[in-house]
Amino acid sequence: MFTGKKNANASVNKGKYKFFTCAPESLQIDSYIFDGNAIIVSGNGAYTGRTRFYSGKFDLYQRTYACTLLQDVNPDYIFPLYWFVKLELSKKIMGGTRGSAIPYIVMNDLAKFEFIYNKETFLAYMPIFKTLTETIQANEFENENLANLRDSLLPRLMSGEIDVSDIEL
Repeated sequence: MFTGKKNANASVNKGKYKFFTCAPESLQIDSYIFDGNAIIVSGNGAYTGRTRFYSGKFDLYQRTYACTLLQDVNPDYIFPLYWFVKLELSKKIMGGTRGSAIPYIVMNDLAKFEFIYNKETFLAYMPIFKTLTETIQANEFENENLANLRDSLLPRLMSGEIDVSDIEL
């Protein structure tokens, strides 16, 4: 488990990598601190406890946490673990977090986070969790690609640089 070291203003437009802050949408940055599968948890603000899965190169805001597996653990364990953390952490957050006006989570809250599970059930459902998680992430990547395509084509369409009036659907 680790956290980022940067302020949110470290993001750059059209950066190469994801930069996760406590906001619902990721930003972009030209550096990364990790490459692989991780469970990302927002540590403060309105989205405290927001949990997402990411696979790839990324960097983190200083109050955003990444949970990864130790090297000697089966890498597929990350998939069901993500769903357990997402569900159980949301229950805990709804029950209260530190702080008064703006809630927050500290690394120790995550480090001490525990839940009970059945190993046989965990292993039986692991392929389902993996497929579900990978499908969701593939859809998120496709949505981003389509949004980028829209953002590049729309100004050209509006300026008359391109014309689609004769395209048959």
